[in-house]
Amino acid sequence: MRIELPILSTLLLTACYDPIDEPPPPGPYRVGYQEITFTDATRGRTLRTAFWYPSVDGTTPDPSGGPYPLIMYSHGDNGRSTNSRNDFLRTAWASEGFIVAGPDHQKNTSYDADNSPANRAAIQFDRPADIRFVTDQILLLDKDTTSFLYGMVDPDAIGMSGYSFGGHTTIMIAGATPNLDHLADYCQLNPDNDWDVCGLQNEIQQLFPGQRIIDESDPRTKAALSLAGDGYGWFQADGMAKIKIPVMYAVGRLDTAAPLSTQTMPEYQGTVSTKYLFIQDQANHFAYAMDCSGQTRRYCRTIHEQIIYVSTAFWMLHLKNDPQYGDNLRNYASAQPDATLLSEAAE
Repeated sequence: MRIELPILSTLLLTACYDPIDEPPPPGPYRVGYQEITFTDATRGRTLRTAFWYPSVDGTTPDPSGGPYPLIMYSHGDNGRSTNSRNDFLRTAWASEGFIVAGPDHQKNTSYDADNSPANRAAIQFDRPADIRFVTDQILLLDKDTTSFLYGMVDPDAIGMSGYSFGGHTTIMIAGATPNLDHLADYCQLNPDNDWDVCGLQNEIQQLFPGQRIIDESDPRTKAALSLAGDGYGWFQADGMAKIKIPVMYAVGRLDTAAPLSTQTMPEYQGTVSTKYLFIQDQANHFAYAMDCSGQTRRYCRTIHEQIIYVSTAFWMLHLKNDPQYGDNLRNYASAQPDATLLSEAAE
């Protein structure tokens, strides 16, 4: 039995689709899409960035409901955000009145991947720096009368999200701090683990000589959503406890790349701010991609419906400050026979 809620109910009808078809926008806004390239000259990084935003005709921005909360998004390892106009999740958020921006993390994309140890070490920290830099540029565009984002962004309502490696980046932006002593201990106790950071300790130490704890957070971020993220090995409970904003963790019970038991659950348990853990029984690590595959294919529609609903309700509650979405979120999740929502208010 599924509870039919009046708010966001359209998401359940239109959110999922055959990956070969362009998805219809599920919310009240049409969705515009543009790409801009930003250059961070200080760090020598070129960041192609995709934008999804409320639009009147699929291109022209719609300022009628603005200024809108901004959701920064970090893609997975060797993935990309550009060339993803029809991404099911970011399209859904934009159609409900959010601006979503996703930079391609240079040297960690599907078109320019550099998997050398030096880059694999550096990219752990380049990624959150990319997010902070692009956020800076977006806030400048919001004040630029010639920009399509002029007057569109609410600078006091910035969220952070990401998938897989992007989920790892998300919780760093949210405030979780890597600890290099924790990393050494974790990798010694787990010699057979496949977390690639364990093979990069020498390179990482060279990046931060004499420094043990690295803070890559962005205090402008008001809420965060990690999708199948990892990294607990060097955050551990004390690093997770530094997060002070509301966080939602979403994970598939079938995820073997970032397992619930060793990654997401201890991250959730270590978080002391307002927190949520959404567990989808039929989802694996790749279920949050554009199209499900393998064992999750038959459950793709339900998986996508669920994550769209709970994530949008989370943003509505914590970026648009609409308290009715707290009950909506809990009621919806409790009606899903193949999903579980855990939540705790801040201590």
